[in-house]
Amino acid sequence: MTAVKKVNSSLVFLFSKYFVFGIQFLNAFLLAVKLGPHYFGIWAFISLVLQYFDYFNLGIANAVNVFCSFNKNRTQFISYIVGNSVFLIAVLNIFAVCCYLFLVFAVHIGEKYELERFFLFTLVIFSSGYFIALFSNVLRVYNQLIPISLVQSFLPLGTLASLLIFNGEHLLQSILWFYALSNMIALLILILRMPFAMKFNLDIRLLKRVLGMALPLFFYNASFYFIFISVRSLISKYYSIEEFGFFTFTFSIANIIVLVTDSLSFLIWPKLLNRFNVLSKEESMKLLVRVRQAFLTFSHLGFYCSLICYPILIRFMPGYEGTYKSFLTAVISVVLLANSFGFQSLIIAKRGERYLAIVSFVVLIMCFVLSLVLISIFKIELAYAILGTAFSYFVFNIILANKVYLLLLGKSASLLKIIDFGCSYRLYIPLLVVCPVLFINENSTPYYIAASSLVFLSLNWRSISNIITLIMRIIKDPDFLKI
Repeated sequence: MTAVKKVNSSLVFLFSKYFVFGIQFLNAFLLAVKLGPHYFGIWAFISLVLQYFDYFNLGIANAVNVFCSFNKNRTQFISYIVGNSVFLIAVLNIFAVCCYLFLVFAVHIGEKYELERFFLFTLVIFSSGYFIALFSNVLRVYNQLIPISLVQSFLPLGTLASLLIFNGEHLLQSILWFYALSNMIALLILILRMPFAMKFNLDIRLLKRVLGMALPLFFYNASFYFIFISVRSLISKYYSIEEFGFFTFTFSIANIIVLVTDSLSFLIWPKLLNRFNVLSKEESMKLLVRVRQAFLTFSHLGFYCSLICYPILIRFMPGYEGTYKSFLTAVISVVLLANSFGFQSLIIAKRGERYLAIVSFVVLIMCFVLSLVLISIFKIELAYAILGTAFSYFVFNIILANKVYLLLLGKSASLLKIIDFGCSYRLYIPLLVVCPVLFINENSTPYYIAASSLVFLSLNWRSISNIITLIMRIIKDPDFLKI
């Protein structure tokens, strides 16, 4: 019986996540085709608005995740932490809803994208999303992964059903209806599956403790993800609705690589926090190198698979044939985004969330200024609009790598050594081989992809072999995911 529970809490979660990602991959293509460039552009802007409010979460859910990871066995304490956090999110919701109503009906934000017509859907979606994030972060620590898998499958499956029935504007409305409804059902399921009874006794000390942990995490997460969202905002302003739709389509496909690796990150992030909190510096370094090697090699494998598959897939999508360069810059950006895995959790475990917040904010400002200059002054081609984001993520990785190096080894190193530690040469030399595709005729693309893939395989065959061994070990012993 115990073995069955272990399988259910790990392998079923992973397999269900990958099944859902397959559905999302199919949905991304069908949405682009059945909505058309105009309505897909509107959907892209609605998604952008939802992302803004999603990241305006004050870091409460992330703080609760940290408290649960550090104090998993103190059930009564955690029940009070969660109860007080529910109150904080309720207050946050009131403020967020007021801000949203003001922006939509007084400032008329998104008038070009007809946002007023869809404001009720978006309001329900982001306000329920705050609570879903909170309860999901609690359940993941207590290994309650099946209900999380279930609720995360609602929207992709509902979207697929809508795609089979509707087109154009009716399809857009159907997706928003289902999005709002699935969030409400998901919230009910997560509440019912909480592993303990929440205590709603308000305690000023606990509220301060949660906010004291939450706000630095909020500034870190908000700045980190706004690096990309700020560029999306600039593109929505300076390019046409159709061009914004093209950009969103290519990034949505590229982002599936991050989603695939994020399923592993979702599983082990709380466990990494716990281990980094108790391990010695030497043991922490060994663990960090081990998990980053597996995680990043896996994400780069996804990168090369996508480069091979994308040209084939867009042959079946009229109007999207010239988007390969946009896709390549997007996929390079998301690979750099995933590259910081492990660094953040170690810095947070060492109580460095304020440092993360400051660094993220500085890099966000740098990215916004650089992207604004490229887009509004130099008026660069859409395919290159995200290069400022890619460069910003690279700088972010190097800064974090240097901080981790100092934390664990207590000394500085040369810039080349820090770059190799943060962005391993064996992973990024093959990526440089494919970069000329950005500046040449796309007819030569297959040759560069083949050369880059061969260089990657030759430099990383041992790591790939280790990943296969690791997967087999997880299948045989799911408890291994507990590290």
